[in-house]
Amino acid sequence: MTLPFGTSDGTLVENRPDTSLFGVSNTINVDQRLGHIPKAKRYPMPVMPPRFEPTFGRWNHYHLPSVDSTDTNDYYPRVTTIGKTLDDTEFLDKWKTNKLIEGLATYPEILDLVDPVLLSEGDPATMSLVENLVERARVAVGTSNAANFGTAVHAWTEAVDHGLCRIVDVPIELRAHVAAYVYACRSAGITAIPSLIERIIYNPYTGSAGRIDRISRMPDGTLVVLDVKTGKNIRNSVLGIGVQLAQYATSTHMLSEDGTHWETPPPMSQTLAIVAHIPSNASAEDGGVPCELVDIDLERAIADMMASVDVRERRSGKKNLITGVRYRLVSDGAVSHVESEVWGHIQSAQTAEHMRAIYAHYAQSWEPHFTEWGMARLRYLGIV
Repeated sequence: MTLPFGTSDGTLVENRPDTSLFGVSNTINVDQRLGHIPKAKRYPMPVMPPRFEPTFGRWNHYHLPSVDSTDTNDYYPRVTTIGKTLDDTEFLDKWKTNKLIEGLATYPEILDLVDPVLLSEGDPATMSLVENLVERARVAVGTSNAANFGTAVHAWTEAVDHGLCRIVDVPIELRAHVAAYVYACRSAGITAIPSLIERIIYNPYTGSAGRIDRISRMPDGTLVVLDVKTGKNIRNSVLGIGVQLAQYATSTHMLSEDGTHWETPPPMSQTLAIVAHIPSNASAEDGGVPCELVDIDLERAIADMMASVDVRERRSGKKNLITGVRYRLVSDGAVSHVESEVWGHIQSAQTAEHMRAIYAHYAQSWEPHFTEWGMARLRYLGIV
């Protein structure tokens, strides 16, 4: 398989013309050149039994069996992509930009790998390289550490819910977070169902697919969507979270565990979903790690989901707002000599009589905007 940077083994390589200006050879091995730059922190992961792993296509869409046919596959956008439709990303975008600048300022040698000429020309290999380097710059200053921590916490909570390990078996740096989740669920009488953990679903309203964290059983027997979140603060992203969980709860198809066909998911609550919030910035040494089981109003979240669908449809059809071109003019920047003369005379006029004389002289070629110029001049002089 050929990867974006031209190799089959995962090594990030870019080919470009030799140039002494940048002090590089024909082939740049990014990993070798940037080997001294910090990478994202990694955490030990549990050993899980094999499970179906989907493939992904363009735009990172799921490639799964068709919900309309038994012998074909289709591509489906991600549930999380739909969930971000209504998000206000202003502060996130600023944070990403700040981290990019911080990374490049700390490790300016990253820029040595970029040929600005090829970049300005839109060279595909250079564009791909830049995308990689942007991420490397951010990762170098720790942007992925919290995400990797969250991924590990997710995996270990899943392992405990599957009965594959005990809390004491969880690595010490993750144990307090996993324990907080387990004990919070036990105290609230919420039970994970092993066969309904990390299952892939399809939602007909959004046309999306996604992997649900888990479907859990409430004390009264009701099944609810339960999602583990490890962000520092979920309040700022609760709108997108709600849309995400609404898609899970209103899904009509659940992929079989072997990934070969679709099944009917169990009936889930349409009024309540739960977020198990375990903030990644909390620690056992600094006051302990909390886990809040946050109730999500699914009725409102479902309404937000449908609003997201409407927004995406409007965006995809934005060109349809154009009903036609009323007039088209091509300009070379030249201004007619008459216009220049009229402008000059108007700006020199001192009286209304002078203005009337200008009009009389240019009456045959007079334009409406000349009148506007004249009135503006008369107002400036205090005549009108």
